[in-house]
Amino acid sequence: MRSIAQLIADKLDRVAVPVDELGDQLFTEDNPGYISDEATQEAIADVAATSATILLEVVEIDQHFHNDENWWGAVAAPTESLTIDLNVNRPFVALSGNNAWGAGIPIIGSRDNPVKPWQTKFDLHRVIITEPTNATAWRLRFLYGDQSLEEAAQARRYTEIMFIAVGVGSNVGGPPLDVRFPPIPVGWRVWAQAWNATDEAQLDFFVGVHGYPVIEYGD
Repeated sequence: MRSIAQLIADKLDRVAVPVDELGDQLFTEDNPGYISDEATQEAIADVAATSATILLEVVEIDQHFHNDENWWGAVAAPTESLTIDLNVNRPFVALSGNNAWGAGIPIIGSRDNPVKPWQTKFDLHRVIITEPTNATAWRLRFLYGDQSLEEAAQARRYTEIMFIAVGVGSNVGGPPLDVRFPPIPVGWRVWAQAWNATDEAQLDFFVGVHGYPVIEYGD
């Protein structure tokens, strides 16, 4: 069983050997392949650095898509420290403002661990709407940080989705919706705010998360 970090290290080791040998040939004056032009040397070094960066990005994208997913509902009385619970009958509930953002509600608290015990980071990956009160256009915003909702909003640490509810009432929210969200440390908080044209329109939903690092199973 190897972690993604170990896989990256293995791949970088395999890349580093030929890159080092190439460097000896091109950048060491005693070797026949020596290139004296400094601009060319720098260009070659940039290519090697870019290759390593691309490899890291590819592995990060790969672990985002080939990952476990954990779904959460709300505890009976969510707080800033504890909010999540494994259930299918107690969603998070957000109320909209009057054609504006409504009050923020805690989604993941500072003492919550929404992922596996060995994982140190997570991202909010998907959300499923279960009971909207209005079959109109909605905006749903998720804010994140290690301090307060107000600080997160001021620092612009948030992501949004927009959708039109397919109906009104229970279990008519539609299929899960993808959320664009950066990996953040376990222990950071996440809040949600809803926006609808109707004041105090209600939106019920559950959230799904990814955890990092990802463990590779098998050979």
